[in-house]
This record gives sequence, structure tokens and C-alpha cells, in this order.
Amino acid sequence: MLTKNNKNIIKSLYKPHGRKKYNLCICEGVRCCEEYMFTEKVSDIEFVVKSDTFDFPDHYKLIPDEKKFSIKKDEFEKLTPTKNSQGLLLIVKKPEISINKFKTGTENFIIVLDKISDPGNMGTIIRTLKAAGLRSLYITPGCADPFSEKVIRSALSAQFYIEIIKLDGDLYELLNNAGINKIWRTDCHQGDSLFEIPELYNNSAIIFGSEAFGVSKIENSIPVTIPMPGNSESLNVAQAVTVFIFEAVRRTILK
Repeated sequence: MLTKNNKNIIKSLYKPHGRKKYNLCICEGVRCCEEYMFTEKVSDIEFVVKSDTFDFPDHYKLIPDEKKFSIKKDEFEKLTPTKNSQGLLLIVKKPEISINKFKTGTENFIIVLDKISDPGNMGTIIRTLKAAGLRSLYITPGCADPFSEKVIRSALSAQFYIEIIKLDGDLYELLNNAGINKIWRTDCHQGDSLFEIPELYNNSAIIFGSEAFGVSKIENSIPVTIPMPGNSESLNVAQAVTVFIFEAVRRTILK
């Protein structure tokens, strides 16, 4: 039986302090859990809970029986705040978020998210990075927790494929000390077009800010923009990241 303690743990993981206390997080929903199963991190599954209306696919046999629980649908729905839940939860170990660590020499450029607080945008960006083959993402304090259940669901568990690194301190100093040649700050209203900058992806950092406040002031940063012939005020930040990432794919910098 699923114990009362396990139920309390699940409920706590929907809040930051619960994830920090237990070092666990939640993958919820069929596709999100399926993507996690493909990460080859089955050993990091603490336990799995399903509604009695959901049948495990064959590959869930990889999870030991003692870690699998089936409960009644109405009982399952009390565990999650998600409306119309699909009846499946994976409780897994939360990967460590490194602080001020740089993966030097592995990628031509890095993506930095500055205070991107919307879980849907954060998840979509992470999913885009995985699709393009990037292996790391840099975030600043004030960003949404990459391992909250909303971000995991939006990213379809893509954060378990890449390394998340938090840059905590003066961005210019951190990036300069890491040997980053140029710091590009995305801007809706000024800067050269990303399609016309040859060195955009050459040992550089590309920084994206929130739609409400933009990128923080960063010493010696260079504005870069996405041309918008329709004269829109701005693009959704997740869309903007996608444009930049797949321009690198088009140039075969990512392949």
C-alpha cells in the first residue's frame, strides 16, 4: 500500500521547500513519464504511483515491483493539484543544479536565462535546447525552478538530459572570468539582426530576459535583435530562444 508518509512526500514536492527537503521531484503525465523512462535513469526512480484506470506499458517492468503503487482514481486525484490528471506520477531524484560552473570547451556558445519566471516558458526553452542538441543551460536567480512539476511537464522531462547551471553573482564578471569572448543581450528594439552577425555563436553568451523587464544591465554586453517586420512590441521569450537556437542549427554550428 502507498503509505501516508509517501502521500505527504508527494504533496510536498509541489512546493520548493518539499523538493529541497527530500531532493526529489515529480514527473506527471503519460508523455512526461515516458520521456523520463528513455533517460536511462530508471535507478533514480524513488517510486511510481498510478491510478487503477491506467495500465503500465511493458517497459515499466524495468521498475522494481516494490516501487510501483496502484491506487483508486479518486484517491489519486487527491494527490495532485493537476486538473484532469492522466493518472501517472513518477517520483524521481532531483538532479543537482551546479553553481557558477562552466562547461568550457564543450559548446561554441551558451544560453543564459535571466529571471525567466514563467514555468511554461522555462519548460519550452529547456525542451528546445534538448531538441537542438545543447547539453547545458545557464540560469540566474529569479528563474523558475527547472525541476518544479510544471516546468518538467512543459519540458517533457528534457531537463533530465541536460545540465542546469545557476550563475549567482555579477554576470559580466562570471562570464569574463570564464573566458567568454562576447556577451550578447537580446533586445526587442535595438542591436544588429542575429541573422547578420557572423561571430554570434563564437565563444559567446546569449542572454535572454523576461518579457516584462528584459535583460539585466550587463557591462560591455552587445544588443542583438530578431527582425520583426510586423512591428510587434516583443516576441514570447521561448519563441525568441527557439529562433536563436535554430539559427545556430541552420549554420550547422549545432548538428
